[in-house]
Amino acid sequence: MGLSLPSFPSVGGITSSIAGRLPFLKRNKTGSHMRAHQRMPCCLMGEVSVVERGFKIEGLVIEVSRGGLRFRESSRFVMNRTGLHVLVLVNGHEFPGKIMNSSPTGYGIKLDSLITEEELERLVASGVPMDFSAVAKTEN
Repeated sequence: MGLSLPSFPSVGGITSSIAGRLPFLKRNKTGSHMRAHQRMPCCLMGEVSVVERGFKIEGLVIEVSRGGLRFRESSRFVMNRTGLHVLVLVNGHEFPGKIMNSSPTGYGIKLDSLITEEELERLVASGVPMDFSAVAKTEN
């Protein structure tokens, strides 16, 4: 006959069990807790110039804030380009920054300097997506 020892939960299991019960310990997965400026949706054609490598990526700016933007390249796949210094060209303006994250939705780019409130409003106003009915009316 073997001697059976009592089983105890692992330290990791205890920690995750406690963290699951305390709402202030849960991590906000959207990253909004780290943002100083509100993101605004838009749809602006633009390109990202990768400074160190000398090539350009065409695509869309799909979100913008005073301190950064989300750029979605037009190719089918988004490659991991985290850490690259870039120059975003949109609406005749250049915005230098650094790619902070790469995801299937695009590149999160932190700008080197803040966009003014007026520039942010102009960008968002010029990049408001039209619905399909508005596009159909302009084509006829």
